[in-house]
Formats: sequence, structure tokens, C-alpha cells
Amino acid sequence: MDQRNAAQPGSPAWIGASVDGPRLLLAVFLAALAVRFSNVLAIAVVDGWTFMIQDSPLYYAIVDDWRATGRMMRIEPEGGLFWEFERPPLYPMLLWGLESLWGRSDMAVALVQGLLDAATCVMIADAARRLGPRIGALAGLLAVLSPVMVTTSAVVVGDTLFLFLQMVGVWALIRFAETGRPGAAVLAGLGFGLACATRVQIQYLLPLLALLVVVLAVRAEGPRARRAGAAILFALAMAAPLAPILKASHDAYGEAFISRQAGVHILGWVLPKVHPDTATLPHDEASRRWNRRFKDAMVRRGVDPDAVSPPVLQRLRQEYGVSALTEVPIGALLLGWSQGAVLNVTLPAILYDERVRALSPQGFSTVEGDSLPERVAAYVADADPTWVAIAVAAAVGAGAMTLLHLLGLGLLLRWRPWIALLLILGAGYHLGVLGPVAAAKYRLPVEPVLLVLSAVAIDWLLQRLAGRGPRRR
Repeated sequence: MDQRNAAQPGSPAWIGASVDGPRLLLAVFLAALAVRFSNVLAIAVVDGWTFMIQDSPLYYAIVDDWRATGRMMRIEPEGGLFWEFERPPLYPMLLWGLESLWGRSDMAVALVQGLLDAATCVMIADAARRLGPRIGALAGLLAVLSPVMVTTSAVVVGDTLFLFLQMVGVWALIRFAETGRPGAAVLAGLGFGLACATRVQIQYLLPLLALLVVVLAVRAEGPRARRAGAAILFALAMAAPLAPILKASHDAYGEAFISRQAGVHILGWVLPKVHPDTATLPHDEASRRWNRRFKDAMVRRGVDPDAVSPPVLQRLRQEYGVSALTEVPIGALLLGWSQGAVLNVTLPAILYDERVRALSPQGFSTVEGDSLPERVAAYVADADPTWVAIAVAAAVGAGAMTLLHLLGLGLLLRWRPWIALLLILGAGYHLGVLGPVAAAKYRLPVEPVLLVLSAVAIDWLLQRLAGRGPRRR
């Protein structure tokens, strides 16, 4: 392949682009490690900075429960901590393993997550190299400096582990598309299966991924038996990490499930934001109101929510929540989902950093207003001036990045429509599952897509500035 042509977004092939990339990938890894470790050390030495956020204590509570009982897969822990409905077990397992080595150390967790995140940056760069060597380098640089990746890797939550495992699956899937090797299919299956054992939002995507592997196996070269075996191995590898969770839930409740979060998600997050009765209320108050309504409805049906098993309770929540959603006008639902998607890809990630959030103690979820702009205006009016200055600068940067995302998407739609479609579907899945729930941290699963789009746009702009347009066919 012509190396000069392979470097262009418009070159005729994307799979197998020949690039001498080991030094690039090593540089990306070391740079990412330096940025993340520097951030961890800064948090460790500055008084008042912390590795903990709101969800962090729950993960440690799960570890404490496992240690107290000696049963990692226990389904009915004392104290009402039904972890399998809120958090799958893989991240608590990581915490337990690290604690057995170094004791309970938030800093150790952050350092290990920084290592995983640096590896994620390498996989993003290597995947993007298929679009051209400069695009791979730019995507790697953007990943190294990604605010949402850097800030999330330094707090005790499972999102960084999830992104790492998801990228393992994506990277190995690309390798399988290139080579058709069963080993790549196995690695891809393990990556996606372990990602689901970390965060269940990916669970509905797994059947589609299995179908994609079947299509790739059919189109691959080589003996038919090897191609069929690769597809089967992918499915088995993807199911292997989930099998213990499914067995534990079936043994306890007679049902096999990974997690039952849909009811909590609808009642606590979706309905408060889209239903006309609560859309203008502060989120915390709206969420409490919907939970009270659910309990009142169950009492009228003669059901005691505290007396039923967790799977039944979650099913009842889901049924009630879906019924309430049918009362919401289609226009309001579309507005809520669209608004959530836009906010999740445009909110400045730096505002998620606990050091920045500490400058404005009032939570956004407590702010009242008849519309999102009114709530934002009310929040900013009462915020600390330093926070406002950071927010304005971050908003300008986020706006510029959004323009790059759109430009990169437009270029890919022209040059690589199938790749653009796959990126849209991957990002659209995560944004669709989140619905109207929006925060900078929720962008993390789609951050690789956004980084690649930005890299495509920057590469094109650099070529234009150099006085030569990209070659197209």
C-alpha cells in the first residue's frame, strides 16, 4: 500500500493501514501515564483534595460485606445492600484485590486506574491509525489530555475500568476484522463480557456484537470451520464472565439476570426529567416524589414493597415507571432524550472534577427552574466567581471541540460512510440508554468516538493550513 496515500483519510482502504507505530504507541502510553500520575500525586499532596466522590463509598461497602461474610457472590447481604441490582461485581473485585495487596488506599486505586487509562489511550490511538498515521497520533494525543478520562481515572468509581475493557473489546474486534484469527475473537468476547460485568449498560449491545462477529466471520478468508469456530468462541468468551453472576441470581431468586437497574433508572432519573409533573422541579425532590408515588401505588394494589424480593420489586418499579412514561407526550420524550444526548457530549468535563465542584457547593440537582436554561442561569448566578471563570473557559473549549466533532463526522460520512455509521451507532447506543440523564462523566463510554472524530477534523484542518487538501476517491 502507498504509505502516503494510507496517511490520508480519503485513501481507499482503512483496515490494515501500514504504519510503523510502536514508538508512537509507546509515546502515547508514557505521556498518558505521566499526565495521570501527576494528577494523582497532586490530589494526594494537596490538603482537601480527595479521590472519593458520591458513589465511591458504595463500592467499599460491597467489599466490606464480602469480607464480613466470606462470600463474594452472596445475593442477600445484611443491611439491605443488594449490590447486584446497583453495581455488578467486577469493580469491587478489583478493589478487594488491590486492598489485599496494599491495604485500603485510594491513591493505589487511582494509580492502577491511571495505568489502565494509559492503556486505553494506546488502544484508541492504535484503532485510529487505521484511518491514517496522523489521525492515530492526534487521537492518541487527545486521549492523553482528555479531561473526562483524566479526572475519572483519579476517583474511586468503576467507569475507567469499564472504558478500558470496552476498548479491549473494540480493539480486538478490529483485529478480528483484519485477520479473522480466533484468538482476536476470544479477546474481543472477553473484553465485552468483562465490561458488562463492570457496568451493565452495555448488556443490550452484546447480542448485536455477536451478530456483527458472525457477519465478519462469514466475510473473512480461511477455512469455514475456523471462521465458524471464531464466532462460537467469541460468544463463549463473552458469556464466561457473566455466567457466575447469572448462576448466583438464579440460585437465589429463580431468575438469571445481571442487574435489575431499569426500574431505579426510570423512577429515579428518567421520569423526574421528562414528566410534566416534575420536569421543572429540582431533581432530588422530583426523584423522591416519584418514589413516593410508586409506594402509594403499590399500597393501593395491596403490595408491600419492603416485603417482596428484590427482583420482584425491580420489576414492579419498571412496570410502574413504563406506565407513567406513556403519559408523557412524545414531543417531551424526544426533547428529553435529545437534550440529554447533546449535554452528554458537550458538557465541559472539567466541571466534573471534585476540585472544581468544591468551588460551587450547591448541587445542580437542587436548582429550580421552568427550563434547562433557567436552571443553568440560576445556578451560575449563585456560583463562586472562580467557578464561573473556569466554567466559561471550559465552555469555550467544549464548544470548539463540539465543532471539531461535527466536522470530523461530516468528513467521515463523505470518506468512510460505513465507519461513520458504526461510530454513530456505538455512540448512539450509549446515549440512548442514558436518555435524559446528563453529566460530563457519562460521556466516558463515547469519548473514544469523539476523540477519533476530533482527530479526523484536526488532521483535515492541518492539511488545509499546509495548502493541500486530502486526497479523495
